[in-house]
Amino acid sequence: MKKVLIASAVRQTPKVLKEFLASLDELNTDNLETHIMLINDNVDEVSSHMLRDYAKNDLVFVEELEEWETDKTPSIKEIWSDEHVWKVASFKNAFIEVALDGEYDYLFLIDADIILNPETLQHLIHVNTDIISPIYWTRWNTNSGILPQIWVDDQLSQCRFYSEGQLTEEMINGQREYLKVLQQQGIYEVAGLAGCILLSRRALEAGVNFSKVRDLPLKGDECHFSVIARENGFKLYVSTFLPAYHLYRELDVENVHLYKQLNKKPKITLIYTSLSGANTIALYKMAPDHVLNNYDVRLIPQQITEEYLTEIAKSDVVVITEGNYPIDKEILNKKQVVIELWHGFALKTMGYIDNSEPRKDLIEKAWRNVDYISSYSKAFNEFMEKCFRAGEEKYRIMGAPRNDLLLISPGRENLSKILERDLSQECIIFYMPTYRYTPRFNRSDGSRSWDNLFDFTSFDSDKFNDFLSENNIRLVVKLHPAEEATVMQKVESNSRIHVLTNHMLYKHGKDLYEVLNAADLIITDYSSVCYDFLLLDRPLIFTPTDIEQYTETRGFLVDSYDEWTPGPKVMDQSNLQSEIVKSLSDTSYYQAEREAMSQRIHAYKDAQSSQRVWDLIEMALSSGDKSTK
Repeated sequence: MKKVLIASAVRQTPKVLKEFLASLDELNTDNLETHIMLINDNVDEVSSHMLRDYAKNDLVFVEELEEWETDKTPSIKEIWSDEHVWKVASFKNAFIEVALDGEYDYLFLIDADIILNPETLQHLIHVNTDIISPIYWTRWNTNSGILPQIWVDDQLSQCRFYSEGQLTEEMINGQREYLKVLQQQGIYEVAGLAGCILLSRRALEAGVNFSKVRDLPLKGDECHFSVIARENGFKLYVSTFLPAYHLYRELDVENVHLYKQLNKKPKITLIYTSLSGANTIALYKMAPDHVLNNYDVRLIPQQITEEYLTEIAKSDVVVITEGNYPIDKEILNKKQVVIELWHGFALKTMGYIDNSEPRKDLIEKAWRNVDYISSYSKAFNEFMEKCFRAGEEKYRIMGAPRNDLLLISPGRENLSKILERDLSQECIIFYMPTYRYTPRFNRSDGSRSWDNLFDFTSFDSDKFNDFLSENNIRLVVKLHPAEEATVMQKVESNSRIHVLTNHMLYKHGKDLYEVLNAADLIITDYSSVCYDFLLLDRPLIFTPTDIEQYTETRGFLVDSYDEWTPGPKVMDQSNLQSEIVKSLSDTSYYQAEREAMSQRIHAYKDAQSSQRVWDLIEMALSSGDKSTK
């Protein structure tokens, strides 16, 4: 998670300050650790009181001016005097020191008269450069046109920043041309930035700062900053995707609501519950640049709080994965589009035909809000409709976004980092049993116990560890998040067996499907992960040790478990070890069965499922049509 310090030296009237602080509160900081540091440079006591009150937030720090200087405080009329400019520059340098000492990844410096698009911070970080600013336009005097706060060469910077010289015809024509360019959305290299700047830690550590450059004839600390940055080898960029709004005059406050209305983007909220193959996480990570630039895209964890429910209700599009839409949109937001991506191709019964589902009365309420259901294939549609009766017209065959990550991620490299060991020369096996117990309604499926790893009647751990070592195999155990905490203490780890937890994935910012293709083989019982793994054409082994009890308590959507599980079925340790060796050594073993099942399940075998879902989302937003024709 990136750590960002947002900083400003504040000297504003109460009316302007109110809008500035509201803009900070509206910034999208999802998946960022942010702190706000403000220096109270106000001469207006009302503004000072507003800042102190704002500091009641635990993530906001306000420093009083007395702690930073003992010089005479300039009056409002002197605010742009040379003395005040370099005082503010000293504040900015102090912010740099705080960011370095606090090990922040970014420092976001912003003048206290700038109003930001809420997605600005996310966008600038996504651009992934060292120094960048959002553009904003200002009528610097009543007789001029509007101009941006950036400049493209030293000549223009001299004219832009208080030069006493006159513009030549050549300079005027050049200025007109670059102003036309800046009216178009893009990321542009410039010679100088001002007002609102995002700095990477790399730039800060290199010594970029706001100190005065000896003999530089230009006014303004940002001119000197820009020169220092370029001399240190850094390019400066401006983004014109999300223009900011400059409250250069107090009269400009009257138009803040118009700016916000014009710059409001459609809001797309993606919900995830864990990092164990979340389609919404994959959708977010695979989002095209134009989607992130044109929409307010937020990835948030499910947590039933008032704030969470408000986020959902205010969204134009909500994307879910587990039939877990929490409100009645017909009451709160009729125009909202809800898309269900689900979490795998079903083998087990669910919903209306689940033998042990205790609350079937809730199913219709959950699914009537859904406008579209992302599907693997016609077979997926048939099985899901048996379970939930959502309406055949809602299905769109697009594939599963998480399978894009399965197909393209450097899984072995990612897993090596998570386990902190070199896995390049080892055979990797994943063991992924389906969950049996969930605290929801205190429900249990089947009869498996955790007396040993695979629920065999007898199991010799030492013998199995020797087998793994002799065959250079490393076993990764991935439990279902619903019972990870319960089972973890019963699973024995050793030098050859590792338990991969949700916390380990979170720590490294990875979803399970970004490491899953590290596996040379998967062992499971009834988990749908086997169907996604078919896309890699690698072997599967099944351990249905409690299939009779599982059929009775939960049940299957298919008539024949054997037919729908393309791999050997093992019930004891000896057969498991022999089948592992055979599966890894013979590429043709069960290959025909895997291919036949893959054809049956997957309409798409590319890594474009996320793109197809984004196309659907953009279509729904652009047309305003949620019909399912």
